[in-house]
Amino acid sequence: MLNDLQRNFGLTYLFISHDLSTIHYMCDRINVMYLGKVVESAPRSALFAKPTHPYTQALLASIPVPDPARKKERVPLAGEIPSPANPPAGCRFHTRCKFREAICETVAPPLIKVGEDHYVACHLCNGS
Repeated sequence: MLNDLQRNFGLTYLFISHDLSTIHYMCDRINVMYLGKVVESAPRSALFAKPTHPYTQALLASIPVPDPARKKERVPLAGEIPSPANPPAGCRFHTRCKFREAICETVAPPLIKVGEDHYVACHLCNGS
């Protein structure tokens, strides 16, 4: 129904959800946020084809597969979950990131372009 309304009336939605399977169906462009900061921003097709930020990868890996015979690689998140009221210095995801390096603990990464209209905030993600 929402997609029909969008087509018929030229509407734009700001759709907020943790359910990336619904996001995939509803949205043309996706911003992935962690503790209130955008960590990845891309068109739907680019984000689902090449998720770049470790948090985006974990979110996409958590989407249930409707076929119980098909196995899917999980990307479990470990580490301490920070308080949103008192987020950590540097990259907000560094307490849970298995790829973190020293810079991640002190310097917040800027959004950098890694593809056509695809941006990521990660010191270790350079688009390659």
